[in-house]
Formats: sequence, C-alpha cells, structure tokens
Amino acid sequence: MAIYRGVRRRTILLGMAAGVLGGPSIMDAAGAASGISRESFTLIMIPDTQIAVQDWPEFFYAQTQWIADNRNTLGIRFAIHVGDITEWPRSTDWSRARYGMNKLDGKVPYVVAIGNHDFDAWNGSYSAIAANRTCNNFNSYFPRSKFAAWPSFGSSYPSTLNDNSFHKFTAGGTDWGILTLKFNPTDAELAWGASVVAANPDRQIIINTHDCMNGTTLSATGTRLWNTISRVYPNVALILNGHYTNQGYRKDLGDNGNIVHHVMADYQDYDYADRYQNSFLRIMTFHPSTGTVDVRTYSPYLNQYKTDARNQFVITDMPFAPGAPRCRRHVISGSSLTAWRWKFGEEWLMPQSEVDAYPLGTPLPQAPLLIQATGDPAVYLADGDRKRHVPNQQVMAAWRWTFGDVQQRTPAQVAAMPTGPKVVDYPYLIRSSSGAAIYLMDDPN
Repeated sequence: MAIYRGVRRRTILLGMAAGVLGGPSIMDAAGAASGISRESFTLIMIPDTQIAVQDWPEFFYAQTQWIADNRNTLGIRFAIHVGDITEWPRSTDWSRARYGMNKLDGKVPYVVAIGNHDFDAWNGSYSAIAANRTCNNFNSYFPRSKFAAWPSFGSSYPSTLNDNSFHKFTAGGTDWGILTLKFNPTDAELAWGASVVAANPDRQIIINTHDCMNGTTLSATGTRLWNTISRVYPNVALILNGHYTNQGYRKDLGDNGNIVHHVMADYQDYDYADRYQNSFLRIMTFHPSTGTVDVRTYSPYLNQYKTDARNQFVITDMPFAPGAPRCRRHVISGSSLTAWRWKFGEEWLMPQSEVDAYPLGTPLPQAPLLIQATGDPAVYLADGDRKRHVPNQQVMAAWRWTFGDVQQRTPAQVAAMPTGPKVVDYPYLIRSSSGAAIYLMDDPN
C-alpha cells in the first residue's frame, strides 16, 4: 500500500482501518461462536522506576504488590516495564529492582526493557554505554533462564541473554506478542526484532523499548524503529516507552494500512518535594467490543489518579485481530493440575459468559504422556488416541516438560496413532469468577 502524507487522505485511511481492524463488528459475534472470547483485559505499563528504587523503594514495591493483588480483579494479563529500572549499576539498586518485580512471580507475567541507566557502563554518559553495551547486571538479576521457563516466553537475542526478548499471550480473543528491545537498539538487534515480527504474522505486536517518543515527537531511535519495524509490518499495533518526562500519545499509519499507537510515560522526579511522582504507573484497559483502550495513571502508594488529558485518555481505533480459535478442556482434579505442572492461582478469572464463549472440548487427560519413536527425534504428546507434535524445545519449556519426561515407543506404535493438531505454543488456564472448574485453553480441532 502506498504511503499517503496528505492529512485528508490519511484521515480517511485511518477510518477505514478502524472499521477493518478494531471496534465492534460481525467478527466479534462470529468469533465467539468459533471459540474466540472478546473479554476486556488490562496491561500495566511501569514507567522508569530508577529514582523510586534508589531513594523510595516503598513506592516501587507498592506498585508491584498492587499489580499482583489486582491480577484477577482487573484482568491484568501482563506488566510491561519500559526500562531504567535502576539508577546506577550497583548491587543495592539491582537487589531492590529484583525484589520488587519478584512480587509478580507466579501471578502476572512481565517483561523489563533495558534502559540507559541499566547498562553496566552507565556513568551519566551516553558515550560510555555506546562503547560498552554489556548488561551483565541485568542478566544476573533478570536472567534469561527464569523467563525461558514461563509459558509466555518465545525467544531472546542474543540467544543466551535476556537483553532483547519476545513474549506471547492471548487476551480479548487476540493473540499478542511483546517485543522488548534494548535502549538504542543496534542494527543487529533491530534486524532480530524485525525477524520476530515477520515470523509471527498471526500475533498482534506490542513493542516495548525505553526510548522511542518524546511527547508526541519520535526520537532518533524511534525513527529508526519506525523505519525498520513499526511501519513495515501490518501486525504492529502499539509501542510503549519511557525515558522522557514529557508524557505523550500519537498514532500513525503504517505502510500496510495498520494503525500504530505510541504511548510514552515517565514520572521520575529527583526533587524531594515531588518525590511521590515516582509512584505512578499506567493502567491500560483494552475493550475489544469497542476497539478502545482506557488509559489511566495511578499511584498505588497514594491511591490517587492523575486525571489531566495527558494522563487519562481513551485510545480509539485499536485493532483486535481475531486470534486462533480455542476450546476449553476441563482439568479434572487438583492432582491432575499438579501432574500437568500447573498450580492453583495461575488461572485467569473471567466472567461466566466469556468462559462459555469457548466450546467445551474433551477433558484433559489425568497426566501428560510424551512419546518418541525410537530413532526419531520428533516428540509427541499422546492425547487420547492421537499424537500431537511438540514442535520445538521452547514449546516444551512453555508446557514445563523436559526431555527426561519422554518415553520411547516403537516406530510402529507411533505410526499407528492418528495425528492431531500440534501442541499449542502458549498454554494457559482460565476459570469462571463464579465457578471452581479450571480449563486449559487448547486447539479445538
């Protein structure tokens, strides 16, 4: 699609895109009938916490504790930290940062971008971190191994580090991906990010990076990101960043007619008199039925909101591309839940009507059985009388399986089993807020 720079033409295209990609439509009703639920959900944006971590860690701890406590009340599906989690490369800052984020472990999945203050070489000089981009502190306190064990984890770059990462989740009937990029990403990091977005065309992408927009103006880094990823791929929908204290929002039209929303927020303040500014975060509540996102700015420590136009507003024309249909499969008992390596409390609560929007599949087997034909590297989940391919080690890790769980079978035994759909790459549980039954979301085929 050609890029139109005229205001009138641009406005028309934005309106067209809203009708196709977001807002109420026949797609929603049809989607529910085919196993797509359009429930509202919330993402939390945690802006730069560097000053809170350094001087008033109780502000930061109150933020993450509040997120954990309101996980199901608000339908919080992910917490996204936009970077500068620390002020200086010292153990006290990093210990506090880890302690605060650990309050979300097992409750709300999260990602943390690397900001300029989070580099090992940060000394107040941008030239220092340009010359040395290592982030050993970050990888020590937020190691790749921890996040790789989560169902949401997709990949990272470099492959052994957590500098840049990709996570997945499903909410509002849409399959989402969160691409987190390091501060001022290199050409290689941008190329990796582009490859991830291109490889996941069925996921609507949120980009999380520290520096992208200042107020309503793209920074130099934001312009590089726009020209290499954001405007290029039709599945990019939202970009979050901090770094600047000039709160802002804008939306642009990508090369393929996709609307890209930019949201930036940073409440850091060194002044003791204004110290409570460091306690605010962003609550972003997504409404697939209207194609909107309610953005509110809140301090859990103060129990106060910022209600001016830059801090409380509604995003319109948010796309909600229909995700893969799913069915709900009953986890038949507590012992079965344990056998599948899940725990009570990890399930997402939904209204009964949203749960009912998913067709009921066959109950989940009492325990998983992984099999492999002798001499064949392919691993399968034996699901009833069918075999379902486990496509790679990342999917195996998302299901919390290891190769030690795999049992050998003869080639004839494996070949005799009918082939079912491959194992879903992002397993998650749901439960009605008014019921006790827990369901695994699975492929309905």
